[in-house]
Amino acid sequence: MGSLGSVHLTAVQGHAAVPSLKTDELAYSGMQGAVGMSSAAVEHALTLIQKGHININKSLKSIKGGKLSITLLESLNKYTGKQTSAPYLFSDQHWGHAVRSYTHSLST
Repeated sequence: MGSLGSVHLTAVQGHAAVPSLKTDELAYSGMQGAVGMSSAAVEHALTLIQKGHININKSLKSIKGGKLSITLLESLNKYTGKQTSAPYLFSDQHWGHAVRSYTHSLST
């Protein structure tokens, strides 16, 4: 993972300097967060596919007008009694640790 981060950071060395947007700081440290979050998002997607929560063939067949539509499973929320897709969402509660772990691995 470290090499992915260094490749990306090398690619942004020639970025436009916009002091009000703190682009120098973002190019140095903010990209680690972006790469960490992207890595966790890819892991999340692959995990959903691997566990059968997303049927990739069905999803690919649903492409209309160049847009992919993915329907997540729903499960019963025992407190509200309603169906929810919350357990399958990319949220800090479920994936925050992975995001922080990937981000930390880029900074070491």
